[in-house]
Amino acid sequence: MKIHKILYAIVFVLFLCCGNSCKKNNEKPPDEPPNEEYPIITVLGERNCIGEIIWVDNPACMSSVDPCPPGGGDVLGLKTVSGNYVLSYNSQWFLEPVLIAENIVCQIGDKVEITGTVSVVQISASEKYTQLEIESIKKNEPIIVTVTGKIIMNGNPCPSYDPNEDPCVPGIVLWLETTSQNYVLNIDSNWIWNDNFIFDGVEYWEKDRVEISGTVTVWQGMEEYHELEIEAMKKLVGIRF
Repeated sequence: MKIHKILYAIVFVLFLCCGNSCKKNNEKPPDEPPNEEYPIITVLGERNCIGEIIWVDNPACMSSVDPCPPGGGDVLGLKTVSGNYVLSYNSQWFLEPVLIAENIVCQIGDKVEITGTVSVVQISASEKYTQLEIESIKKNEPIIVTVTGKIIMNGNPCPSYDPNEDPCVPGIVLWLETTSQNYVLNIDSNWIWNDNFIFDGVEYWEKDRVEISGTVTVWQGMEEYHELEIEAMKKLVGIRF
């Protein structure tokens, strides 16, 4: 009889414990914070941006909530040294390869200078894009030059001057040092990060004295700097400058 009473007591205790455990599991969890209402737009203010018109991803296709519009995978954007912008005019994106704003006609590949309002648009918890609303625009015609100088290694001109953008990537690149102006050297729109390179089958090194013909582009980073896209190049022997 004592054994039966002991077993009954054990079963009763287990029942109470299990009952409490199930009650805790079935308790309603605390309310989750309400979902943010997107888009969330943060206006960064007016900026003057210099860059190249390119295709960028259509922001409407970035969201997993809204379907991508039919036939719309890309819109016109501006590529600058500090990042890319989705371009808009009168709050409308450009879905065609031609941009018309303020009576100026531009197309893919054009170098332009745009003044406008920059905004960061958060379209979901993990997706956002930066938009530039055009207020004024002008084309930057390419400057063709032939210059002589010495190839030097110098610091990355640090294009990312905006604290809201990624910080400057440290490092050194090849420049052309002349008596009047220094140029960041470009091949196919890319900086040269090594102390030597090959152009048209000829190898060039830091400290070589050269003559270069190419296109100059002026950029605004932490400070204004010039890039020289190499189109023709030759070594100079026995010349000092």
